[in-house]
Amino acid sequence: MCRYNIEINTRPIPKQRPRLSKFTVYTPKKTIDYEKIIAYEWKKKYKDLVLKNAVKLDLLFCFKKAKSCKKDFHTQRPDIDNLEKAILDGLNKVAFIDDCQVVEMKSQKIFSDIDKIVVVVTDLKKETD
Repeated sequence: MCRYNIEINTRPIPKQRPRLSKFTVYTPKKTIDYEKIIAYEWKKKYKDLVLKNAVKLDLLFCFKKAKSCKKDFHTQRPDIDNLEKAILDGLNKVAFIDDCQVVEMKSQKIFSDIDKIVVVVTDLKKETD
C-alpha cells in the first residue's frame, strides 16, 4: 500500500448544487474553480500519477477559529458530505480514474489556526497484485 498526501492552504468549500438557467444546467463557477485548485495541487506534487486500484481517502477540513468562538467541535455549516463531494470531484480523473474507486473514506471538520485541507489517498493495491 502506498500513501499520497497533499495539503491545500485554502478555506474548505462545499460542493454547490447545480444551477438551472433558461437553457441549461450548470455547475457554479465557485465550485469549478475550487475543484481546479484541488486538481492543480495533486498534479503539482504527483505529476501524471493516476491510481488505478481501489483507494482509501482520509480528509481533514480545517477551519480558522474565531477568537470569540467557544465551541470545541465544528458543528456548523458547511456539511461534511458536501465538503467530501467537492474533493472527490476535484480528484476525479486526476488522482484516480474514477471516484467509484474510493472504497473507504474518513473525514473530519476541525477548528485550526488556519484554513486548510489535508488529503491522504491510500492505494489499496496488495503487494502480490
